[in-house]
Amino acid sequence: MTYHELWWRAFWMTQAIEVPIYTLILTRMPARPLWQQPHEPPLGLPMRIVVAFLASAITHPWVWYVFPRYIDDYWPMVAVAETFAVVIEALWFQFCGLRYALLVSLLANGVSAGLGFLRN
Repeated sequence: MTYHELWWRAFWMTQAIEVPIYTLILTRMPARPLWQQPHEPPLGLPMRIVVAFLASAITHPWVWYVFPRYIDDYWPMVAVAETFAVVIEALWFQFCGLRYALLVSLLANGVSAGLGFLRN
């Protein structure tokens, strides 16, 4: 299996784990994104799913294609890449109006990374 095929597998596994977590949290803690007017209702379910999907879609290519290129040691690279993913996704959710965005990002990324390590 090529590196790109491994990435696709890992990407979809990450989405399968993180999107439901993020969508559930966005449902339980309705968010009003910064781009919405105050009188508009919180995000509907289709938009919550899109927002959840975009979080990992933004960070996952960086984690797989950029960080391994510049950090040779595996565990330091994983630490830097996962920290990057948590922070960027938290900023994304902060922009989308989610309270406790850093904690939520840490939870979802911790679950997906943990399950990914268990799978390997």
